[in-house]
Amino acid sequence: MAGIALDVLELGIAINEDLKDADKKLGKKTISTAARVGGRWAGAIVGAKLGAMGGAAAGSVVPGLGTAIAATAGALVLGITGAFAGDKLAEWVVDVTVAEE
Repeated sequence: MAGIALDVLELGIAINEDLKDADKKLGKKTISTAARVGGRWAGAIVGAKLGAMGGAAAGSVVPGLGTAIAATAGALVLGITGAFAGDKLAEWVVDVTVAEE
């Protein structure tokens, strides 16, 4: 819940700043922030899923608790990695595709 609240706050601040700048329209800052938030969530979801699947496969050597620990660790590590990668990818895409204001 805290992550959702912080992401909404971050997006709200970007929208507010865009509306208070010289042209008073939503622009690159809002688009970039929305893309970064979406990229973080998408990357975290995909990373966590892949990490859980990989951890479960690796942990199946030691059934039971070993599988649970490996799946959780894999989901955590790849979830964080995916969130970071999604954030950076979204930022790069926006930088390449959105013209400067």
